[in-house]
Amino acid sequence: VSTQSTWVVGIAKLVNLETRLTDLTAVLCRLLEDISQWVQKAASQRLGEFIAALMPSIIPSRLVDYYATMAIVNESDEEEVGYQSAYNFPGVLYACGKTQWEKLRNTYFALWELDFPRVIRTLCSSLHEVVKILGPDKAASELIPLFLENLQEPGEGVVPLLRNAGNVLASSNHEQRGAFLECLQTLNEESSKKWRIRQTIAMHLFDYAKNYEMEVIFKTFWPLCLELCNDNVWSVRMSSARTAWRFIDHCKTQDFCETIKSDATALASNAQWNVRAVFCVVCGEMWQTKELFAKSYLGLLVEMLKDNVQGVQMAAVKSLENIARNSSDCANKLETLGENPLLHEMLSRIRKEGTEEMKDVQEKAEVSSFITEEEASQVDEETLLKEIEAEGPEKKVKIPAGIKIDEVDGPIN
Repeated sequence: VSTQSTWVVGIAKLVNLETRLTDLTAVLCRLLEDISQWVQKAASQRLGEFIAALMPSIIPSRLVDYYATMAIVNESDEEEVGYQSAYNFPGVLYACGKTQWEKLRNTYFALWELDFPRVIRTLCSSLHEVVKILGPDKAASELIPLFLENLQEPGEGVVPLLRNAGNVLASSNHEQRGAFLECLQTLNEESSKKWRIRQTIAMHLFDYAKNYEMEVIFKTFWPLCLELCNDNVWSVRMSSARTAWRFIDHCKTQDFCETIKSDATALASNAQWNVRAVFCVVCGEMWQTKELFAKSYLGLLVEMLKDNVQGVQMAAVKSLENIARNSSDCANKLETLGENPLLHEMLSRIRKEGTEEMKDVQEKAEVSSFITEEEASQVDEETLLKEIEAEGPEKKVKIPAGIKIDEVDGPIN
């Protein structure tokens, strides 16, 4: 009987909304009230998914009450119920609407009290979605303090929290953004043996920064980006390098532009070869800034081809190849930047294979010249054969599918 709850959810995806609201809702309610504890538990696990399937109608209050009063107990056999409740909570809240938050609030905070790592990771991964549904006012007063509390006591959910922190900060107030900065600096300092935390920070650093004033970006986030570019772990350096260009582009019209440019170009003359390679990676992403990159960074990147360390040379070649394939303007400018065997070899290969822009044009041309089956069905076979004979034996003609032509010595029959 406990498997019927699974069937109810599966059938709900196949029938119309009226059937879901009447017949299937009645079936699920009976399962939730069954005398068997196992049946109740199985139905509770699928309740959130079923409620989400009832959109866009008004959710029956009976189902909302069931979901809100689910027994959440710190016992090993309750982990699956807690996990399913946490996993489906954003969908349930979205289906019910933020007006039902007061009814669901206690259940949500009870889930955060569970000791199951899988449940906490799930809640941390979806917190930003709950923030978005509730809106800035409610989120700032109820959810963001929870967000900051879990960052201050790093546990299972710190990485998923950091992945989506930029979206959470968009609904925060000035004081909460200041508290997040303190948490971020503490996490970076204390994560010397947890490189995945530093990598996550590096990947999403600009997503955090864009919620702050330009002065804070320049004095706090940009130095942290440079610090992560010098990290001992390769993955952290690469993640930070791929983020750095966004800071440079964001500040290109601000008072701090020249200082940031000086800091970025200083990477190219660093005594450590792996930092110079990071500069090449930064430049490899900066083609997206177009004029700024072509004016201030392209020539310096080409100079990195002359570096004494082969690893730096290879990083420069890879970045230049990425740039030339994605920007025809930069590819044309590279042609005029002096003699270098590595550069010319790379440009020759690209000329032979074509840039991404050229490939897009060629693909569109091939699609437009292809004869569809519908067009082919409208072609008269006898007329087509006459056109082929008129063109001569050396003319290559695309024969539509479905028309068979036997070639023999002499004229085409």
